Amino acid sequence: MLIKNHQSYISNKVFSGILVAVYLFSMAFPRAVYAMPEQRVNAQTAEIGSHVKPITVQAATWPIYFDLVLDETRGWIYGSDSAGNKIDVISASTLMLVKSFVLVNGSNPKGIDLCPDGSELAIAQNGASSILFLRPDTGETIASVIPNTGSLIKPWDVIFGREGRLYSSGNPAASGTDYIHIIDTVAHIEIARSSYAMRMAPTLAISSDKNSLYANNANSSPEKIFKINVTDDTLPTPISTVHLSGFTATKYVLDTETDLIFTDTGQVWTTDLKAKVGSTGLFGPLALIPGRGALAVASSNTIIFVSTTDFYTLSTYALPAPVTIGPLVAQADGNKLYASTSSGIVAVDLSAFPPGEPGIYPTGSLPYFDLVLDEARGVLYGSNTNGHHIDVISVSTLQVIDQIRLNNGSRPLGMDLNSSTNELAVALGGASQLVFIDTNTN
Repeated sequence: MLIKNHQSYISNKVFSGILVAVYLFSMAFPRAVYAMPEQRVNAQTAEIGSHVKPITVQAATWPIYFDLVLDETRGWIYGSDSAGNKIDVISASTLMLVKSFVLVNGSNPKGIDLCPDGSELAIAQNGASSILFLRPDTGETIASVIPNTGSLIKPWDVIFGREGRLYSSGNPAASGTDYIHIIDTVAHIEIARSSYAMRMAPTLAISSDKNSLYANNANSSPEKIFKINVTDDTLPTPISTVHLSGFTATKYVLDTETDLIFTDTGQVWTTDLKAKVGSTGLFGPLALIPGRGALAVASSNTIIFVSTTDFYTLSTYALPAPVTIGPLVAQADGNKLYASTSSGIVAVDLSAFPPGEPGIYPTGSLPYFDLVLDEARGVLYGSNTNGHHIDVISVSTLQVIDQIRLNNGSRPLGMDLNSSTNELAVALGGASQLVFIDTNTN
């Protein structure tokens, strides 16, 4: 039997000798740790080879992946290594590399997605002008589809939708034109594309009923996010955030539990795209934590857990060593979070939730933006804009005796009181809303 190396074929005897030499060298120089042969699969031919890869403890060579997908059935994490032109497969239990799907040189893989039954992994090959479909178990190519753009072809993201459908986007930016593409995943052919252009690094998300597709135009002026009806293969004109809405995002997540969109620039939007309703105040890669009512946001060397209800920080979890953090992905049961970092994949146990140091509410600053007197109750209401709350102040002692906490980023401004209906009306400058508060219960 012959074992295939990157450059040549070597016999079992010679290969065994190499392993012995590696072992002896590692005993002589204990600072170096050597991995056992790492399986590498050529994604074009499914040919499997083996090689010994040295890994030094002092200088780990893990990439920060562009995208992560969790395959809970197999216990694997797929990471798209854009610079390395490969898809790494990492064990979710050991966090060690299982194998790599080696793509064509210069393929520059970006967004990836696993089909619902786990039989196909779709890859947006930004540098190879195609959407590649692989068998996760073997790395065998199922099909390769070149999107119909009529222009520069730079695939950016992919997402599986209703049965038998995959949607893809492209990022030619100002150098070309691209669209939203619909691919039949049985025949593996493109069957339709949008009539409108979508070309500025659009990240894709889909509703839980698979009827609404979301795509953003990042790095454009102005930035927008679009909602597209995908109940059939005719893509109508989408709805979007208004022209000067102030929407910004490179990446975002769609929370189907709260019907909200959270962006990596800290913004929170309704899924009908009509209003920004608050802010997390955080910038960085993000992921939803299913069943926890929470969002994880990577910031510097920490992962911050945020409530998806009021958008305040629940806790801050510091990683044990300084690293750069990339994309995040959580288990379906919300008990574990995985992060791509410059030192490899890191797992955070969420069984006791939330982990880390508890968050605190912002105190804000004085003076109040507005004051309203409630003589019947002997109190003043003060809108604390930066603290995102209304203070209730005793007229006799001038001390704060209660607080009406609003959503993070809501920025309460002008107020007025209707004493006959016991309602305090508050204009929320950061949440695109007016809120009416029952002054009997606050």
